[in-house]
Amino acid sequence: MTDQPIENELRAMAEQIAAGPDDVAEFAAIHAQTYREQRAIIHGMLSVDAMVTGDEGDIDEQHPSLVRLREQLRDRLQRLLSWARETGRM
Repeated sequence: MTDQPIENELRAMAEQIAAGPDDVAEFAAIHAQTYREQRAIIHGMLSVDAMVTGDEGDIDEQHPSLVRLREQLRDRLQRLLSWARETGRM
């Protein structure tokens, strides 16, 4: 883990993956799709909670569930890049 925002880490890994071979990009796309699906579920649950409590504000992107989900995506992409390097794909 670094001191930079996780979004910057994700962006840097995405650039590395985009510059790599197609098979690595295909695995990354699966991780990205899983992230989008899980984020939609969490966002929906948080929206329902907000509606029930009468909170009309936007969902905080720093909510612990959303932060943890970004951390999980970062960890998955780090493992994917490590695997790609270890196997000589990158």
